[in-house]
Amino acid sequence: MIWSLWMFLLIYLPLNVYSVFYVINKIIKLLTHRTFKTINYIGIASAVIVAFAIIMGAATRHHIKVRETTIYSKNLPSEFDGIRIAHISDLHLGNLSPQNKYLDKIIATINKEKPNILVFTGDLLNQIAENANNVDSLFSKVDAPLGRYAVMGNHDYGDYSKWKTEADKKANLEATYETYCRLGFTLLKDSALYITIGDNKIGVIGVENWGNPPFPRYGDLSEATKAFNPAEFNILLSHDPNHWEFEVTKDKKYEYIDLTLSGHTHSAQIGIEIENKHKWSPSQWIFKYWDGLYQENNQYLYVTRGLGYVGIPFRLGMPAEISIIELKVEN
Repeated sequence: MIWSLWMFLLIYLPLNVYSVFYVINKIIKLLTHRTFKTINYIGIASAVIVAFAIIMGAATRHHIKVRETTIYSKNLPSEFDGIRIAHISDLHLGNLSPQNKYLDKIIATINKEKPNILVFTGDLLNQIAENANNVDSLFSKVDAPLGRYAVMGNHDYGDYSKWKTEADKKANLEATYETYCRLGFTLLKDSALYITIGDNKIGVIGVENWGNPPFPRYGDLSEATKAFNPAEFNILLSHDPNHWEFEVTKDKKYEYIDLTLSGHTHSAQIGIEIENKHKWSPSQWIFKYWDGLYQENNQYLYVTRGLGYVGIPFRLGMPAEISIIELKVEN
């Protein structure tokens, strides 16, 4: 289905682009009784560029960029100085084509970076738990000595599929929870835990999906932290970066959350980036925080671009990403 949609766009989007210039030329002819061949040539060139972009987006959809970021914090215990977090998101199993070779590439790339911790911030599946039927213990192959942790994303709940009964939808949700664990993660469902090194620890909090409409809001940060005694340094895993803006940084009682890790935006799967400094994507029309590192006072947010795709098999200018975040003690 996704390749049929891709083929549809490959044929009709360039035609529609050319049609715009064709109509403009016709209007000019009606008004001036003159035809400008240059306009037709621009239309043809534009259509060719659009077609080429659609083809290139499909060809580069499995190219992976490893993006490294260092975050300094006075709250980080010295024992955790230099730890590396591999942050991934939005795999959308069931939508990858082909799948197994790409999954092997992801695991090999993560292991090459030698992370201490692996976190996954949601949308493991594209629609239903069956998307992962042929995948077992995938992320157990990642050597992360301090653990592998995950939270759910909006696509993981089965809300975008039609179910005969509520019981069927509930059974799918339970199967999805089991899938996260089967693939090698400790799944945090409005809960928190500690990662310890010696006598020191950092906190990891995970919430169910917390989104603004039309995205579902199942997460409850107050529930996740009601029995949690904050550590010196604390990390929140929350799929949707809007959560950081509308609750984490807005409510002073969550000032102890030093770093929030999110995904969800995909950076729209298309954009332009120049020398890691200047970037543009349609994603910024939808999300205030849509890609990379953000800071407000002493709190940080990192939004990763994700590894998969939705809609069509396409990524152009905003490649799939494995984010490596190194934590350092600020002197």
